[in-house]
Amino acid sequence: MNRRTFLAGAGALALMTKAGGARAATPGFLCTAQRPDGRAAALAFDADGGLRFALDLPARGHGAVVSPDRRHLVVFARRPGLEALVVDAATGAPRHRLRVPDDRRLCGHGAYAGGRLFTTENDFEGERGMLGIWDPARNFERVGEVPSGGIGPHEIVSLGDGLAVANGGILTHPDSGRQKLNLPTMRPVIALFDATGAPTRRVEAPWDLHQVSLRHMTAGPNGDLWIGGQFQGDRRRRVPLVARLGAGGGLTYLPAAEAPLRHLRQYCGSVVLDSSGTVVAISSPRGGAVTFWDARGGAYMGSVDLPDVCALGALPQAGRFVAGSGGAGLCAVAVDAARPRPLARQPMGLSGAEIAWDNHMVAL
Repeated sequence: MNRRTFLAGAGALALMTKAGGARAATPGFLCTAQRPDGRAAALAFDADGGLRFALDLPARGHGAVVSPDRRHLVVFARRPGLEALVVDAATGAPRHRLRVPDDRRLCGHGAYAGGRLFTTENDFEGERGMLGIWDPARNFERVGEVPSGGIGPHEIVSLGDGLAVANGGILTHPDSGRQKLNLPTMRPVIALFDATGAPTRRVEAPWDLHQVSLRHMTAGPNGDLWIGGQFQGDRRRRVPLVARLGAGGGLTYLPAAEAPLRHLRQYCGSVVLDSSGTVVAISSPRGGAVTFWDARGGAYMGSVDLPDVCALGALPQAGRFVAGSGGAGLCAVAVDAARPRPLARQPMGLSGAEIAWDNHMVAL
C-alpha cells in the first residue's frame, strides 16, 4: 500500500463546505500518520479549525478507539505490533502503555464492551486469533483473553451489548513479517460475542468466496454489519467485496457489478457509516476512490476519485465524510442521498510540511 501524503500546516486545517466556503461546525478526528522525518505519530484535528494535538508513537500506528466516557483514546500499533498507547482524549497526554505477551501480536484494532477493552490479537504459535481483555478501572491491566473465533482477527466493533470481530482468515507469523501463509485454505469468519467476551454466534464465509478476506466493518443502527473484503486470489476473477450480516441471518454479498469493482480493485480499506445511518462509505487505496452504498437496501450509489485514499470519518451531515488522501490531502466527500450521485470533493486548506496519513480515522 502506498503511503498517504499531503501538505498540512498545524493550524491550517480548514474544511470548506459546499456552499459559500464557510467552516462547518464539525467534531474532531484522530488519525495515525508519519511525520516528514519518518517518526510515527497520531494527529487529532478539528475539521473546522486546526490541530488539537500531535502525539509521537513508538512505532507505526493503525486504528484507534475512544472510551465510552470519552476520556481516553487507545491507539494501536500496526500488525504485528506489541503495544498500544492510552492517551487523554482532550490533550493527547499519555496515560498508560499496553503491551501484549511475547507470544501474542496486536492486529491493529480494539473495542469496548461491558466496561472492558478488547483487542484483536494473533496467537501465532497456536495458529488462531485471540481477543485480549483489559480493565480500564485497574489502569488497563490485562485481565484475560478468549479465542476470536477464527484466524487473523482484524477489526472489532462494539454492538452496544456485545462485540463483532472480523476474522480475515489469513495466517501470519512474526518470523515471516506480514507474509500470508495459508491462502489456499484461508476461511474468513465473522464472530459475535456478548459483553463478557463469551461467543454467541459464528458465521463462516462460503467456500467459493473463502479468499475474500473480511477485515473491516461498521455496525448500523439496526444491528446490521457492513463488511469490506480484500481478495487474495486470482486478480482476474470478479468477486463481490462488500457483504452484509443481519441479525440472525447469513452473509449477504452485494452483486459484483463492474463499476464498484473497478473503483475498489479487489481491496476495501475503511468502512464507515454516515451520521444518518443510511449511507456506507468504503475506501480503496488501490482503486483511488471512495465508494458509497445505500445502507437500507445495499444499492451502489457512486464514487468519488481520490488518489491513495483510505482513512474515513463521518461528518454530522447525512452522506458527508472526511477522507485522508495521498494526492489530495484531507477532503470532504459526499453523496446526495436524494439523488444517488457522488458530489465534488472539497479539499481542506493546505500548507506546511509533508505528513503521511495512515489507514483509519476515529471521531473524537
